Amino acid sequence: MTASTASVPASPAAARILLVEDEFVIRRTLARGMVRAGFEVWEAEDALSAMDAVGGQAPFDLAILDVSLPGMSGIKFAEWLRSNASTPFIMLSGNADDTVVQAAIHCGALSYLLKPIEVGQIVPVIRGALARGEDIRQLRENQRQIEHALQSDRCTSMAIGVLMQRHALDEREAFERLRLDARRHRVAISTHARRLLESASRRRADSKEEKEGR
Repeated sequence: MTASTASVPASPAAARILLVEDEFVIRRTLARGMVRAGFEVWEAEDALSAMDAVGGQAPFDLAILDVSLPGMSGIKFAEWLRSNASTPFIMLSGNADDTVVQAAIHCGALSYLLKPIEVGQIVPVIRGALARGEDIRQLRENQRQIEHALQSDRCTSMAIGVLMQRHALDEREAFERLRLDARRHRVAISTHARRLLESASRRRADSKEEKEGR
């Protein structure tokens, strides 16, 4: 596994791409083109080298995997990558067989590209996959925050329930609304949750008094 030796260096904030392709000419051509497009690229010629890269480097933002790799196949490596690094990936292949395509999609590929492919064709796909990968990471983080909130703060859990009922939201949407409202008021989520519950309690009390006064 080697870092890309393309002549144009990536910027410090460039997305980190792991390119796993056993054909040297294809790998080097794509790597150089991606570096020119502003990405930081690490190359690997097989799954074992790619595993070393994943274990020894900062997290990659995206992996580009050839389906037909020597030793462990690209599909098998994709399954390992999904389980061990949660890195989004796209697949490359010269095989248009529907069984292979479906296997790639089933294991979580964001895209399936047929070789030969030009750098100008793959760069837009990479940018789209990076955006989708970020969306997936954000959803996972939101879910993690929801689970943490529900486990650690009963008030937050109850406030989420109030918002779900009041606005016909699902759990994720209710938590996101609670989080954004807390940010807007510049308070902790738990603090805003307690305020929301206090407000809901006052509403119920006022409604009860109004009914009793009729």
